This record gives sequence, C-alpha cells and structure tokens, in this order.
Amino acid sequence: MKNTLYIIGNGFDLFHQIPTAYINFRKYIFTKNITLKEWLNNIYGPSAIQNDMWWSYFETMLGQVDYANISKVKQGTALAPNMVDNLNTNLSLFFGNWIKEVNTNIRTDISPIEELDSSSLFFTFNYTMLLEKVYQINSDNIWHIHGSIDEFKKNQKAIIVGHDIDMGQLLQYSSTSQFKNIPLAYLDLINQAVGKGAKKVHDRIESNLDKFNSYTDIIHFIVMGFSFNDIDMPYIKKIIDVNNNIHNTKWTIYWHTEGEDTAIIEKLQHLNIKKEQITTKYW
Repeated sequence: MKNTLYIIGNGFDLFHQIPTAYINFRKYIFTKNITLKEWLNNIYGPSAIQNDMWWSYFETMLGQVDYANISKVKQGTALAPNMVDNLNTNLSLFFGNWIKEVNTNIRTDISPIEELDSSSLFFTFNYTMLLEKVYQINSDNIWHIHGSIDEFKKNQKAIIVGHDIDMGQLLQYSSTSQFKNIPLAYLDLINQAVGKGAKKVHDRIESNLDKFNSYTDIIHFIVMGFSFNDIDMPYIKKIIDVNNNIHNTKWTIYWHTEGEDTAIIEKLQHLNIKKEQITTKYW
C-alpha cells in the first residue's frame, strides 16, 4: 500500500522553469487573446489587470468585480451580466489553450528532483503533464484535482479555474461604500453572473469522497510548490480529516521564498498539525 502523498502546487512547475505563473497567463492574453483582455478590462478595470499583484491573486480577484467600471462601459448596464457570463463560459477554454501551449514546450531533459519517489501518490493542483512526462509517473497514481491538459484535450470543460466566493461574500463586497451609488438590482444581476464562476471547492470535495478516502493511510506528506492559499485549503483540510492517524504523520515542506516555510507551518498548525511533525527543506 502506498503511504506517501505528494501535494504539488504551481511552484513545482516553476521550479522546473515552466512558465505557468498567472503573470505568464497575462502575457499570453495581452498578446494572443484581445477578446479576453477586453472583458477583463471592462469587468475589473484596466488599472487592476495591469497590476502584478492582481495577477498574483488571479483566481480570488475574479470574484471582485469593479461594478462602477463595468457600468460605464458602452451599454454596460444592459450587457454587463452577459459579459461576465461570457468570461465564465470561456475562461476554461482560454486557460486550457494557454496551458496546452506551455505543456507542449516541456523539456524532457529537465534535471529531475532526485529524491522524489515516483512510486508514491500525487495530489496536484497543476494542469501540465510534467509528472508524467519528466518523472514517468503512472497516471493512476496522480490526481489532477482541477483537471489536466490531457483531460482538456478530450473535454474542454475539464480545466477548472475560478474564484470560490459565495453569494454571501459577493453581497458583502458589493455593499461596500465604493459602490453605494450603483442600483441594488444592477448589483444583484452582476453578482448572479459572478457567482456562476465559482470553483465550488466544497461541491468538488463531496463528489470525490472515494478518492479522498484513498488517502486514509498516508503517513508521510511531502509538499512541493504549494503555498496553502485560502481558496484551496478545503482540499488540504479534507485530506487531513480522512487520515486514520494524522498526529503520527510526517510532513516535509519544500520552500523557496523567504518566510514561506514559516507561513506554511502556521497554516498547518491551524489544521492541528504539530510543529514537531514538520520538516522543512529549501530548494
């Protein structure tokens, strides 16, 4: 029985010099997808999408529409909900086409991480086939929780990307003072459209309970390139909750940016993982 689980985030691909940061997606949009750029400009404001920090939190920011800006766009009041719907409907397609282009350029001569155990299980947030192409890991041992580019080639809806803000949070955000002069009915129409773009993480967990339950006997968790961002934390919590003996597990955290190790340890402690269970490695 396999008892080691690798939790893989985008930092893993970046470590292998694969340009999969959201800032790379912005460059792709700005040069190859003027339609998407225009939608983002209208929905979130041009100053927002020019901001590097906005792209650092891209998925979260998708739930924070600039209602004032979109209402000023030509016919914005009438067409704004349709514009947001178009973004939601096509984002996976545009995102998948970008990842497909990136994935095609993965070099198989990349120096692999020698200590990585290819016989283990892998829970990855990444869409590329790096694990399969470079490390030759059996696809049965890999769960691409938000879909993979291979799945995208079979079904263009397989790529999951979006915010995870619920309607309550949307109502709270749209009721702030900066939007006080915008009619409530208009805000509601936009919020209904924005809500359709949610990743619905909890629903995805509930529909995949059997897969999560396959992790009940994991004794060693190895985290590579995952920053424990809030939007994906429910997955980690579920992996911990299903474990049969979580307080006797080991956690190895690979970190790169200064302070990243401390932040991850704190987040794990909030999930009742004790500090003495955690080992950190710089890479």
